[in-house]
Amino acid sequence: MKSGWNLLVALAAVLCYASVLTGPFLWDDRVLILENSYIKGVQPAWAPFMTDFARLALAEWEISPFYRPLTLLSFRLDALVWGFSPFGFHLTNLLAHLGCSLAVMHLGNRLFDSPRAGLAAGLLFAVHPVHTESVSWISGRTDVLACLFGLGALLLALRGTTASALGSALALALALLAKESTVVIPVLSAAALALRRTPRGVAFRVLGLQFLALGAVLALRHQALDGLVPTLDLAEGLGNRILLAPRFFLEYLGLLAMPFWLSIERHLALQAVSPLSMAAGWVVALTWAGLLAWTARRAPAVCFSLAWIPLALIPVLNLVPLPQPLAERFLYLPSVGFCLLLAALLADRHVRILALIVLVWAAATVARNQVWNDEGRFWQAAVAARPESQAARLALGIHHLENGRLDQAESHLLESIRLAPRTAAGYHYLAQLRLAQRSLAGAEQAYRDGMAAGARPEELLHRQFGNLAESTGDLPTALERYLAGPPSAALEYNAGVVLGRLQRWDEAALHFERALELDPFRHQARHNLLVALVESGDQARTRGDLAGARKRYRYVLQTGHQFPEVQARAAQGLAEISP
Repeated sequence: MKSGWNLLVALAAVLCYASVLTGPFLWDDRVLILENSYIKGVQPAWAPFMTDFARLALAEWEISPFYRPLTLLSFRLDALVWGFSPFGFHLTNLLAHLGCSLAVMHLGNRLFDSPRAGLAAGLLFAVHPVHTESVSWISGRTDVLACLFGLGALLLALRGTTASALGSALALALALLAKESTVVIPVLSAAALALRRTPRGVAFRVLGLQFLALGAVLALRHQALDGLVPTLDLAEGLGNRILLAPRFFLEYLGLLAMPFWLSIERHLALQAVSPLSMAAGWVVALTWAGLLAWTARRAPAVCFSLAWIPLALIPVLNLVPLPQPLAERFLYLPSVGFCLLLAALLADRHVRILALIVLVWAAATVARNQVWNDEGRFWQAAVAARPESQAARLALGIHHLENGRLDQAESHLLESIRLAPRTAAGYHYLAQLRLAQRSLAGAEQAYRDGMAAGARPEELLHRQFGNLAESTGDLPTALERYLAGPPSAALEYNAGVVLGRLQRWDEAALHFERALELDPFRHQARHNLLVALVESGDQARTRGDLAGARKRYRYVLQTGHQFPEVQARAAQGLAEISP
């Protein structure tokens, strides 16, 4: 392979995505990164290996089916190196995408025995516009990291040595710890080994080690999430989801072939699927199966590329229900097969067509990244593409609110509530708008309206309603509002804080304990519990309950090793009452 071709693929990736290096944190980045206590270094480094992806940032969520500790660890490392400058986070995404593009090039060269086909595949992958959601959005890193390690597992599997087989298993484990969808890598590895006519013994060794790695990660996942797919009823509606799967497949194929009308709210297009479009999906799926059968012996490399796409799509065809049933970022790994397919068909005889596709896709990627580079333009584009999207309306309203454009913010926030009257965030930001308009009564009414509508998460409304009273100094009302909410670590914690401010330390300690029972990772609750016990011990001394004071001080000394300053206070108190 010509060494300069590596540079060419890398250059294509960099030129397409250089503009987003100056882009901001967008969309879920605020919650998953900027407001995440783990990314800030409060939680221990191993914390994401013990719970699900979202819960460290969104403690009040139910356990989600996402287990991605490696992605969270990469965000924490970025924060350690760069602070919370988005440039460093974007740079990591770009470097990972560059690595994936080079891996696709090497995979194409290996599978097709053609450096030219490998170069074509790498270039197509580097510039494909559908990748912008994964690369340009910092939180989209899950797909890029997973693909990077997944392709590494595949390339190592094809080497056939014992050392590479071990490396392949390790790379697969890392891919799975980045995102669940790489569960298909062992199947793709088996197909690639068969294509390369790998000796059976070598193939069994590679695949055996990969399945051991898969089992180990699934065991970790089961332990962390208390089940492989928690909160999901896999039986309910399964027949309907199977019927719809080919329609999802058709939608994804359209995005791979014509990636020019992109939207972060892509899934809304499938809310009402007509029988005709469902039938079209089945026709395409059956035609695809026929192509697989026809090329199996005539063109095995083409067959492999054709098979890659549906195999890599299986985890995201909504057979297992997903919170967002369709998204462009889900195509990052499946697009490898599409790029390999185009390379196999065009690299040798249709170079001009291939060059034209690369140029058109690169231009489309650069244009799309202008949207990702500016928050206002990003949300305006989202609303323009999907005016019926509550999430886009809400986000644009928040953007206008934060930039002081209150009239524009109000229209979008009210529309977001109209579109989704049972979504709590709309009422919360409407309350913030009312406060910006200097209407405390209007803010309180927004929270009451949300609770009356049964908006969820219910905890959010009660917490913010209590915060509103607390900000005005009305602590009894704040406490009442916190305690009126559903069981929640945040509400228990806030109640404990208010009780502490009211000098009711015994009660405060009880609420901090409940917060920790509901969320063991709430580090500040553990600190405040120990402070409350020391303060409670001081109060016990004042009223002459020396035995109660000793009990509290000793508990802090025994359990407060993470907080030496609190331990020092407890030691001093114990010394003062010791004979």
